[in-house]
Amino acid sequence: MLLGKSQIMKSDFIQRNKIIYIILSLFLIIPLLIVYYLVKEKVDLVTGYNVNCIAAFVIYIFLFLCCFKFERQLICFYSLFLIISMAFFFGQHIVLLLHGEDAFDGYWRSILDHRIPDGNRLLSGFIILVLMLILNVGYLLSVKKKSAIVPVKSSRDLLTNVTVKRVAWMIFLIVIIPTMLKYIHDIQSVGAVGYAEGIYSEQAIEKSTSGLMKIFYFCSYFCLPSLYLLYISYSPSKKRFFIVALYFMVVLLILLSGSRFVVFESLIAILIIYNLKINRIRFKHCLLMASALIVVLIAFEVIKNTRESIGRINVLESIKKLFSDGIFRSSLIETGLTFHLVDNVFYHCPKDVSFSYGKSILGAILMAVPSFLRFGFDLDSVSTSKVFSHLYTTDVEKLGMGSSFIAEFYWNFGLFFIVAVFIFGVFIGKLSNICRFRRYKNNLSIYIYAYLSSLMCFCVRTDTVSLIRYSLLYIVFIVLLIQIVKNKKCYFVFC
Repeated sequence: MLLGKSQIMKSDFIQRNKIIYIILSLFLIIPLLIVYYLVKEKVDLVTGYNVNCIAAFVIYIFLFLCCFKFERQLICFYSLFLIISMAFFFGQHIVLLLHGEDAFDGYWRSILDHRIPDGNRLLSGFIILVLMLILNVGYLLSVKKKSAIVPVKSSRDLLTNVTVKRVAWMIFLIVIIPTMLKYIHDIQSVGAVGYAEGIYSEQAIEKSTSGLMKIFYFCSYFCLPSLYLLYISYSPSKKRFFIVALYFMVVLLILLSGSRFVVFESLIAILIIYNLKINRIRFKHCLLMASALIVVLIAFEVIKNTRESIGRINVLESIKKLFSDGIFRSSLIETGLTFHLVDNVFYHCPKDVSFSYGKSILGAILMAVPSFLRFGFDLDSVSTSKVFSHLYTTDVEKLGMGSSFIAEFYWNFGLFFIVAVFIFGVFIGKLSNICRFRRYKNNLSIYIYAYLSSLMCFCVRTDTVSLIRYSLLYIVFIVLLIQIVKNKKCYFVFC
C-alpha cells in the first residue's frame, strides 16, 4: 500500500514537472517575438543575426534541459536531433557571431549573400526557434519518464535475440557482394566524371535503375541495417570488433564513392547502439567524442573537396585547407546551408510556388510502392529541394540545396504547419519511449529505435517523403522476416 502511494506521488510529481516545462516552452515564444520586433527595424543586419544566434543558444539550452530531465542520459535520439538541428539551422549564425563577416569570404552561399530580402531572412531565424519550442511541447506531452527498474531478460527476448543474429548474418551474406560491386561502380564513375555527373546525371540514374545494377543498388541498402543488427547482437562479446571492422570497410567504400550523408546517418545509429548496449556515454567522455568528431569532419571535408576533383585526390591539400579555415568554422558554414532552404521556402511560397496541400504525403506513399504502381507520378514534384532550389541559385541544379521538415511542412500545410511540427514532436516523444522501459533487453526494439532515430535526425536537412519507404523496407520487412524465422525455427550455421 505504501509502495502504491509512493508510485502515485512520484507520477504526480513527474506530471507537474511536465506541465511546468510545457508552460515554459510556450511562454518563451513571447520574448522571442518581442526581441524580433525590437531588432528588425532598429539594428543592422549583422547585429540582428547575432541577436538571433544568442536567442538560439538560450532556446537550445532550455531544450537540452528538457531532454535531459526526461531522458536522463547525454546521448539519445532527441539530444542528437537537437544538436543536428542547431548546427543545420544556425551554423552560419554561430560563425558570424564568433568570427565576423570576414569568415564568409569565398563562400558562394551565406546568410550575407542577400539572395533573400534581409527582413525575411531575419524573420525566418526567429520562426525556426518558435517552431522548435512548439515541437518541444509535442515531445513533452508524449515522452515518459525513464523507468528506474532495469528489466530482466525474458525467454521470449532471448529467442528474439538469437533469431535477430541469424537473420542479420543471412541478410549480410546475401547483400555484401552486390554492395561492394555497387560502390566500386560508383567510385569508378565519380573518378571519371565527378560526383554530380557520376551519381546524379540522367545517364547515371538510368544505369543504376536498370538491369543487374538495379539489383546491386537495392541490395546495398540492406547492408548497413544488417551491420546494425550484428553490432547489437555481438555487443556483449569481443566479436563485436570484427563487426566494427566490417562496418568501417563498408563506410570506406561509401566515402570513396563521394557520399557523406549515408555515413553521417549511420554514425547516428552506431552511436545510439553503443550508448545503449556497450557503454553509457557520460559527460566525462565529451573530450573523446570531440576528438572523434574532428576525425569525422576531416574525412567529410576531404571527401567534399576531392569528389569533384575528377581523376585525382587532394587529401593533404584538403586537410591543410580545412585547418587553415578552421575545422568547426568550415563545417558550421556548410551545415548552416540548410537554413537557406527553409528561408527560401518561407519567402517564395505561396508567392512564386503554390502550397502543395499535402501532396508530399501522397508522394511518400507512392514512393513506397513499385514504380509501375505510381501511374506516372513525378516524385520530383513533391521534393522541396527539387522545386525550390532553382529559385535561390542555379549552382545546385543537379544536387539541389537539400530540404528540411520545417520547409516541407510549410509548403504542404501553410500556417497549419505549426500543427504538423507539434505532431512531429509527439512522434519524437513516442519514439524516445521505445528503449527506455521494458524493451532494453530486446535487440529488435533497439534496432528499430536506432534505425528510426538515424532517419528522423536527418529530417532536419532532407525531405520526409522517403520515411515510409525506408521504414517498410528496413524495419517492417526485417521485423517480419525475423518473426517468420523465429516461428518456423529455421536455423543457420552462424550464431
